[in-house]
Amino acid sequence: MKVLFTTLCLFISLSFYGQVDNQANEGKSDLQRAIELMDNGFPDDAITLLEKAKKENQKDYVYDYEIAFAYDIKKDYKNAIASVERAIKFDNANDQCYQMLGNSYDYLGKHDKAIKAYQRGLKRFPNSGRLYLEQGIVQWNQKNLDAAITLFEQGVKVDPQYPSNYYHLARGYMRTAKKTLAMIYGEQFMNLERNSKRTEEISKLLYDGYKSFISIKSDTINISFDNVIQVSKEGKFFPDSKNSLGLIYEPLLAISVANEKVIDLNSLDRIRTRFLNSYYSEKINEKYPVELFKMNKDILDAGHYEAYNHWLLFKGDEDAFSKWQSANEEKWDKFVEWYNKH
Repeated sequence: MKVLFTTLCLFISLSFYGQVDNQANEGKSDLQRAIELMDNGFPDDAITLLEKAKKENQKDYVYDYEIAFAYDIKKDYKNAIASVERAIKFDNANDQCYQMLGNSYDYLGKHDKAIKAYQRGLKRFPNSGRLYLEQGIVQWNQKNLDAAITLFEQGVKVDPQYPSNYYHLARGYMRTAKKTLAMIYGEQFMNLERNSKRTEEISKLLYDGYKSFISIKSDTINISFDNVIQVSKEGKFFPDSKNSLGLIYEPLLAISVANEKVIDLNSLDRIRTRFLNSYYSEKINEKYPVELFKMNKDILDAGHYEAYNHWLLFKGDEDAFSKWQSANEEKWDKFVEWYNKH
């Protein structure tokens, strides 16, 4: 009786869903309806609809790709692989097809095949940041941190607007001796991906980094980021450069910390402002150009650096940020307006 009642309830709920769906879906394409079905937890119905729709759209990869995605939701990775392999054959397929192919192999524990799938994709899409990212994640999960970082950096090099490689570089470099790179990549990530859970995570990582690696005692200041950063003439971080920002980063930061008693949200704003002013007034930017610092200078010159610094590090001390924001509503509003335009 219990089984019958449960089945009846399920039938009623699905029938009701179908009625609502029919009303809401008028004018929508089969593809849109299939995606909504997947979003609402009905991948089998989505597959049925997509299989029907693709017969009428035989020149577009997207139907086989979405079928693969539905199988991925079901954790049926073998069928996902078969479907996405069909999608890859289309001329208009994109790098996400190879991403899904590699991910499906990775979920099956076939890591070598996953890497080969990503590499197949890179032959077709050599500037795909997401395919370097996925290879890096495979290496990361296998505890090959150096190999993962190399792949994430290559992803940044070929696709500088793709944020996920910066995210993983920030987390990765925080586990090495080159922690300044964690700070720089983390800040770059936050400027590419805003208002996400990952943004909050990296904001706290940056704040905690400053708190951990800057020590103020009664008569001494200790800066312990412990790194040497290789910087190219274009301000990129690659090992073939002879310029080493690390030789001046920590000393300049130590000077910027002078006269501060504690490291908190407000003092970090002052420290970062002094650092940036000295970086340019001492013409260090001419020998060690860093594009992130150039962007910071643009924000400073526009009069919004205080607000920017508080936003950047807000997750480290949310109470302090809220108090600052309440006391500086006009500054904050002007910063948000300017920042969204730039």
